[in-house]
Amino acid sequence: MADQWYSDNKLVTSFGEALANAGVLNDSDDFKMFLKSPMRYNDAFNAWSEAGYPTDDSEDGWDDFLEALPDEDETEDEDEEE
Repeated sequence: MADQWYSDNKLVTSFGEALANAGVLNDSDDFKMFLKSPMRYNDAFNAWSEAGYPTDDSEDGWDDFLEALPDEDETEDEDEEE
């Protein structure tokens, strides 16, 4: 399911909230990009799932998720190559 996580609306919503709380999605343009192409966030989703789908108020996993997030510069470089 990890390769098609974006087919589950509830999972997309929860992950979008996690990305916002992690400071990855900062404004409406970021959210629009996320909703139009959630698969662009596969690496971040994998980090989130490996950390146990934490929320920012989770006692376990949140820091692991933040540490595993791809650098924003890496994501932008990947976008330019597409």
